[in-house]
Parts: sequence; structure tokens; C-alpha cells
Amino acid sequence: MSITSRKKEQLAQRAFSRFPWFKVLAGLGGVAIALVCFYPFSSPRQQGIEVTVEKKELSLPSILQMNSQQLDDVDIGLRNMLCAQGLPGSEQINVDACMKKLDSMALRAKVETDRNFHRFFENPAEFHHSQGYFRMLMLVTVLQQDFGAVYNPERVTPVGVFEPNARFFADSRDVFVHGLLGEGRGGTCASLPILTLAVGRRLNYPLALVSAQNHLFVRWNDEREMRNCEVSCIGLNTYPDDHYRKWPYPMTKTEEKENHFLRSMSAAEEMAVFLSIRGACLMAANRCKESLGAYRAARDMAPHIRLYHLILAQAEHEANLRLFGTPTGMPPDPTLRDETPEVAWALYNQNQRARGANSAMIPGISPPTTAVPVPFQKTTLPGQPMHDSNVMNQTFPWPKSNTSNQPRNQ
Repeated sequence: MSITSRKKEQLAQRAFSRFPWFKVLAGLGGVAIALVCFYPFSSPRQQGIEVTVEKKELSLPSILQMNSQQLDDVDIGLRNMLCAQGLPGSEQINVDACMKKLDSMALRAKVETDRNFHRFFENPAEFHHSQGYFRMLMLVTVLQQDFGAVYNPERVTPVGVFEPNARFFADSRDVFVHGLLGEGRGGTCASLPILTLAVGRRLNYPLALVSAQNHLFVRWNDEREMRNCEVSCIGLNTYPDDHYRKWPYPMTKTEEKENHFLRSMSAAEEMAVFLSIRGACLMAANRCKESLGAYRAARDMAPHIRLYHLILAQAEHEANLRLFGTPTGMPPDPTLRDETPEVAWALYNQNQRARGANSAMIPGISPPTTAVPVPFQKTTLPGQPMHDSNVMNQTFPWPKSNTSNQPRNQ
């Protein structure tokens, strides 16, 4: 060591001995630097939320080659958005931004659920003595009130009346999850359950997608209970399976068995749903060949479900008619699938006129407002039967609705 270096060291030792508080400051500074560099600040992953890191090379052709187990490892939101790519309304889709939005939704739902869990313990009867119901109620309330994930009012129709496929599937934002992650236009029963599943599975909730006739809903299924969750409405509804055997369209026991209605779907069956919706969007855009390709992929993804064979046959018939300049199509009524298009449309129009003449028919729900829905408020939903069981439209009774990041008042 040189003389100069030794002198510097001696001066430093004298400074420490003369000013002992300098040692304390130096120690605190080192701790602060260590915390800044190495402390794992709060993020979705530290909050116990599943953040799926997807491979950049994933595409629709690549996931079509996967089996159900492999598909189960791919985020359901990503699978849904890949099926929407190239469709009308998906031109501005940003998959990475949408995936981050799903992560932020899950984090917000977890924070609000944890913050309000004391309410469940204070009054469990209000939540049917079910933690699953409480968690789903909190999740749906956060998605609706904080992120505007509600039914698109432009797609709401009077009770029992359904839009033609060419209109309902014209814009992919109405039927795929990216429409709920963008400018807040709202969704439908084709996309709202998918959003709920994508966020809920990030919270490790035991959720499954379930289908009825022309309808999708969510199911909570764990070792304690199985609960159907209707999320395509204001608040949260819960219904038994028998409700969906009659609504929105009745089903026979044979149809329920052959089409796997009211069963929790596998990842491959979820993909079949997305591909079928993709086919409908392509047919609505008059891209018939691409539409048939999507319908065939849906059939191949779930060959054990008869419905996809029927839909493909109808699509092939409609494509042939369009090539010859007679785009008749099929009406959106599953009970008329076995009829020819001409007979099906005649029966459909007759049924629509009969519904329109029914003076007791109640219009669909009004457009969403900023007001908080009253718990257990009776609400008529699009196509929902009018009977006294519709009393469980519930959202969490918070003082106000907001989209800020400020904590709610307790």
C-alpha cells in the first residue's frame, strides 16, 4: 500500500471515530440501496395471482395442433383473442396490452375481495354461507363497476327476440373478450363469461365454462359446492341447471346429452366454442370459405359434440346458397336446425310476430348507468323468462361506482 493510500485510510478512520453518527448514516444508506435494488415490490405475481407468460410464437394455427391438456396450459383469454384475429372489429387488437389488462383486473379484484372479506364473516347468511358466492359476487362487481364490463346495450333485444346472426356477429368486439378490454363498448354472453373466467382463473378460482342452448355461463365447482353463475346481466345471478333447460331456449334430454349442455367444458371444448363463434363472424362478413374452415376446426376440436356437426352442415348449405346469390341463411333458433332454411325462416318469422303481439312482453334491460344496482333488485334480462325466480340480480352494495385506483370507503 502506498503512503498516500495509507494516509487516506487513516483520515477516514479518524472521521469515523470523531463522528460516530456517520457510521449510522452509512449503514442506513446501504440498507436503503439494498431495499431499492432487491425488494420485490407488490405485483400481481407477489399478490398470489397467476400471471401467465405466453410464448411469443403462439398463433391460431399452432394452438389448433394442441391437445386438450396442452390447451389447458394456455391462458383462456389468449386463446379467445387468437381466435378473433383477422375478424372485423379486431384490427386494433393488442394482445400484450390486453393480457396486462387482465392481470390488472385480477389484482384489483383480489384487493377488493380481501378488503371486504370481513363482511362475509360478519353476515355469512347474506352470501348464502358460501365463500364461493361471495368471491364471485366481488369479482363480478369489480368487473362491472370498475371496468365497465357489462352487456352492450346495442345488442339488447326484447325478451324472447334474438338478432339474426349476420347482425349479432358482425363485430367481433361484441363476441370476443378483446371488446371488453378496449374502449369499454360492452360485450355479450359470448364474451362476458370468458372475461370472468380469464380473471377468475388468475385468482385460482375453480371456474369452468358451461353452455346451454345458444348461451354461455360460468360455473364455480369445488369440493364444497357447485354453483352456476350468470354474469351476462346486471350484478350476479345464480340458477340451478333446470333453469337453463328452459332458457333461453328449451332443450330435450337427447339434446342435452348429445351436445354436452350443462357440463363443465374441457379446454378443447372451450376452443370449439371460440372457433364456432369465429366461423359465425366470418359468415357474417361473407367470407364463406374461411367460415367453413373455422367450423370444421370446431368440429374437429370436439368431434363428440353433435352440435358442431349440425352447425357445419348448415354453414355448408348457406355457403352454397350464397355462391348462387341466394343468401338465405338460418334463423337464430336452435329448435329449427333440422328444417330447411326456407321453412325455418317462415316458422321463425311466425314466432317473432306472435311474440310481438304478446302485450305482456317486457322490453330488455335499459342501458347501463353509473348508479349502483340495488341488491336483489328484480331485473328483466334479454330473453329471460318472466317468473318469480329472477330475484338474484345482486351486486356488492358499495356507496358509489368509480373507476379510480383509490380504495373504497368501508
